[in-house]
Amino acid sequence: MMGHPRRISWTQPSLSRDFALLTASILFIMLLISAWVTWITYVKHSEHVIDELRVESARIERTLDEQMKDTGFLLSAAGKLIAAGNSEDLPQVARLLQIFADNRLYAGLFWMNGQSALLVNSTKGVMQQPVILTDRDYVVQSAADPGVAHIGAPIEGRVSNRWVIPVGYGVTDSTGRLLGTVSASIDIDALTRRISRIVQREGISFAIISKSLVPLTTVADSQEFVISQMPLQKLASLDLKQHSQGVMSRAPLLAGGGIYAYYLASPAYPYIIVVGYDSRAADSAFRNRLWPLLLQIMVVAGFLLLLLWVMSARVIRPVAELAEIAGEVAAGKPFHAPGTAGPQEVSKLTLHIRRIADYITERLRIEAELHNKIGALLKRVEQLQLDLRSRAALLSGLMTEYKQSLRNINGYAQVLKDQLYGPLENKKYRQYAADIHQAGTALELMVRKLIALSRMDTGAVLMREEAVALTVILEQALRYVADSMPAGSSPAVSTELSQMDGLRARTDGLYFQQALAMLMLYLITPAGMPLQVQFRRLGEGKARERFMLVLGMMDVASIPAAALMAAEPKPVKPIPQDGETEEAINARLHLELAQTMLTKLQLHFLLMSYGEQIEIAVIEIPPSRIMDPAAET
Repeated sequence: MMGHPRRISWTQPSLSRDFALLTASILFIMLLISAWVTWITYVKHSEHVIDELRVESARIERTLDEQMKDTGFLLSAAGKLIAAGNSEDLPQVARLLQIFADNRLYAGLFWMNGQSALLVNSTKGVMQQPVILTDRDYVVQSAADPGVAHIGAPIEGRVSNRWVIPVGYGVTDSTGRLLGTVSASIDIDALTRRISRIVQREGISFAIISKSLVPLTTVADSQEFVISQMPLQKLASLDLKQHSQGVMSRAPLLAGGGIYAYYLASPAYPYIIVVGYDSRAADSAFRNRLWPLLLQIMVVAGFLLLLLWVMSARVIRPVAELAEIAGEVAAGKPFHAPGTAGPQEVSKLTLHIRRIADYITERLRIEAELHNKIGALLKRVEQLQLDLRSRAALLSGLMTEYKQSLRNINGYAQVLKDQLYGPLENKKYRQYAADIHQAGTALELMVRKLIALSRMDTGAVLMREEAVALTVILEQALRYVADSMPAGSSPAVSTELSQMDGLRARTDGLYFQQALAMLMLYLITPAGMPLQVQFRRLGEGKARERFMLVLGMMDVASIPAAALMAAEPKPVKPIPQDGETEEAINARLHLELAQTMLTKLQLHFLLMSYGEQIEIAVIEIPPSRIMDPAAET
């Protein structure tokens, strides 16, 4: 009978499960490596972009510084020429300014007298109405500190109407008296175009912002570069004296749309340079830097997965298919070759499973053939049992009729032998009568044996082996003997069964009970003396231990164990002797029936004489039939 399949445990190795876990682990590790490489690449890319923005902002600031110095030199030269001439000759000053203003970078050059009144404009000439510029800081500074270029805050020019960076230069005569101020307005748009030509990287956007956070110029794809993408609020919160330059923002790794932004506050001039890297360009550069690395990881992952797939196709799948085939073979289904070719070891295992399948198929065929033969044999046995029972019934009927006739013959022979109706003169007649009586008695005993044995041999008593308690069997046999005895002649029985407590034997209880009863009737009937029954366990160790049930009309406890183990069986006379009574004949019949039944039970029976020719019956139970309760628990 097949048992239940074993439940699969997670601690038990499994090729398919472990392969799936290994594949998932490799993918997970590769994913972690990809994430780590992405992060490292992002960090390095960010550092690289920030370094480039720092370089670009420094280049822009340097360009502005050079331009401011050039403007200072230009104003110094113009001032010296004006001081060398007549500063009151305004048309001459206008012509001189027009000569110096021949530069697209400047929105115009201007001359202001000592009272900060704008008198001359390089584009419009002498002003008809002077413009008082005492509110301009650079004008005040130039008058207070002549001979040095002073840069003012970016403003929207009153004359040019464009955002410019004003630069003023105070002019004095040889005595140091202030003659006036010459100034130049640098066009921020022109300056921006010049700076744009020095930016070396595509995607770089920059803006020049006044320190009052007023956007002066912007170079970007979007005109709202400063407003929409530059975090000016952060600039407002910064202390530009302590942090004159730094990173304003970084593009996020996952969310798109952000930019890299870097600011630089000029220490000498009133403006802030903000440089940004366009988000599309940043994303493109990041991808161009990341994809080759991820491609290498993907190639390695693909190689590992390909290797695992080869292992799965060449090893795991054949083994799994072979396991299914083995399960089908174990379930009794025919063997079929696996569809997937595997390594040599799997092929050898397939060959062994094929041999096992052939063996199982042959075994099933033999079992089926044996089952058919056993079925036919059982039918034959059943038919024989029916025949034997029919024959036994016929013999029983015939023997019953013969038994009555034999009793009549024995009665007649007894009358002749006893000479009840007168003496027989001839001695030979008396001898013949005695011989007839003896032969009739023997025939009657044989008829009884034939009836009993025919019933026994034909299955009138069916043997059913089971575990039975020996004490219960003995008690039932004693009750049967007591019920079989005539009224008032119940036998005296003494038992010593202490060593039998708890023991059970594997035998037919009813059959064993009948055999014990027959044996007790044989022992009790002739003498009418008390019967003693004792159970003994002889020998030491399971290999040498012997179990004996001793019955006798004496103190059987006094019989030495050596005498029981070395006793010789007493021959049983099958034919009654001359002069035996009917009780003796019945007792001898009980003995033969008991001996036959014990033999069928596969129990050893021994009838021995001890002492003064007292018969002792010994029944030895094989150890293989004893069921010890200590061993069972």
